[in-house]
Amino acid sequence: MRTVTQLSPPSKINMADKWFEFASLDHFWIRRRFEVFQSLWNGPVSKTLKIADIGCGHGVMLQQFFDKYSVAGDGFYVNQVALNRANYSVGRLFYYNIHDRLASVKQTYDLIILF
Repeated sequence: MRTVTQLSPPSKINMADKWFEFASLDHFWIRRRFEVFQSLWNGPVSKTLKIADIGCGHGVMLQQFFDKYSVAGDGFYVNQVALNRANYSVGRLFYYNIHDRLASVKQTYDLIILF
């Protein structure tokens, strides 16, 4: 299990945790989301780019970034079950509720994605 840093207090959530059992790199929806990102991003991806994935789930999109661009981003999510399932080559993982609006999160990253 990867280390998850807690930035927000725990909260009750209702999510379908079963999704993370089959949402793998070869799942059609996961592949398509990354294709959409690539079609929208019109610049190069520098190895020094600091990426935050808000709503990262179990880190599959971060793994796609790493595989394609060799950039390890950080993942933020409010579902501890999903974060505990993360086994991809992401950077750091954070339990974070975006409604907390921590300035330190916003000011740290060059690219913040929400898919």
